[in-house]
Amino acid sequence: MLNNSINNFKLMNNAIQFVCNKSKDDNLVYGPLVNMIEVDEKYHLAITTIAGYSLNDIVVENSEVARKYVDILKGNKVGVASFLPIQNLSKKNLNNGKYNFARNLVKNKTGNPKIDRVIEHVFSNAVIVDDLKEGIELSKTFKDRIVSLAGDVISSTGRITGGYITKKVDETLKRTSLLNTYKEEKESIEKNLIKKQMKYLWLIRKLKD
Repeated sequence: MLNNSINNFKLMNNAIQFVCNKSKDDNLVYGPLVNMIEVDEKYHLAITTIAGYSLNDIVVENSEVARKYVDILKGNKVGVASFLPIQNLSKKNLNNGKYNFARNLVKNKTGNPKIDRVIEHVFSNAVIVDDLKEGIELSKTFKDRIVSLAGDVISSTGRITGGYITKKVDETLKRTSLLNTYKEEKESIEKNLIKKQMKYLWLIRKLKD
């Protein structure tokens, strides 16, 4: 059920669901970004804070594909969706310093290198730190967006935003992580079961001897 909710886009708004269902046979539509990535649970809030609604943006090959589906949404009066056209995304000057860049904490689970470009575009040079104190210290020398694990933000201009965070972690991101945990637990149980079966067969042979 959890897997079906993710694969069938049931956690997304009507417009996104509509586009994803309409484009199932369209090779130029890759789907919502959040369905293509994996993030350690520790970083969920920080990653959601950095990406915002871009996590649910629909990745497409180019702007013409995006225009096509915008027109379809208008024609069917379904709603509004945002798109990330790979070929038309502006290239960012990526900092290669020894920082905890958000983009390096986001795993592209599709195997498609084109999605790496989208990840770089969305997360750019944003850095994740443990807490606001560390972020303020880093901001003295690092002039780009800094986000703490608790969701506090220091902008490239030095503006600080923080406090009690009511914004939740993206639901699809959270459930994808939960699904991966279930899969790992299932694999571990199956391996242990195989070991016990082998031991049982070995004991049976010993008794017969």
